[in-house]
Amino acid sequence: MYVQRILDHKLYIDRAEDLVQSVTDVAHTEVRVENKARESVITVRLTSPAALQNVKGHLNVFTDHPSEPVVQIPVAGWGWAHKPFDVIAADGSDARLADLVLAALYHEELISEAEFIPKILGGVRDDRAASLLLRAMSHRNWHWRERAVTMLGHLGNSKAIPQIRQAVTDDVDEDVRRAAAAALVKLAGNEALPVLLLALQDNDDWVREDAAVLLGMLGDQKAVSALKKALNDSEEDVRNAARRALKKLGAEGQVPQVQKQ
Repeated sequence: MYVQRILDHKLYIDRAEDLVQSVTDVAHTEVRVENKARESVITVRLTSPAALQNVKGHLNVFTDHPSEPVVQIPVAGWGWAHKPFDVIAADGSDARLADLVLAALYHEELISEAEFIPKILGGVRDDRAASLLLRAMSHRNWHWRERAVTMLGHLGNSKAIPQIRQAVTDDVDEDVRRAAAAALVKLAGNEALPVLLLALQDNDDWVREDAAVLLGMLGDQKAVSALKKALNDSEEDVRNAARRALKKLGAEGQVPQVQKQ
């Protein structure tokens, strides 16, 4: 387990390599410097922090500038555990892991979709993991909700289906509705058809386009009639997606030529 650094502070220094030597003298600390033109990106990794702890502090960077001999860089991060659910079982509460889940959902540049389940959830895919992500789906910030529903799709736990189904049509943010539609297809397969047909009538054209694409992927002939109606959609991208979906369903011969609007 280790802390992944989150830095909001940019620092320009001439001899970043000198900093590496001074910081690595600290026990259990690894430092990497990437030189990019005039900018040096400094990554600090603590190799043995406490599990599921929010670590905050700063780095002291010593310079030879007379007016600013020491520059403090704020640093924040989380320590995670190989078996996080064992840690919270000992706590008697999942509060620490829930906070880590929210932090990891927000910082998608640090925790990719492929890394989230093995690193943050310790590879656990059961109802305990689903419950944490479902809780995040209720967050007021759309970005947390979008990432949470995407991770639930990867998780593959059917417990999430009812809440994801509702999000396809009811979430106020179009990006969340799009992510929910994709996740629902992963989790429910052809059972997602009725909700996708509703999404094909969404007031956002990207949601409608995604719905048409997903209906084509499902391959259910029950979608043909709705997809034909979508050929008259006001947006060209939606019409094209509907046409491609009908082709996948083997209904391209039934598709009339539609005048451009």
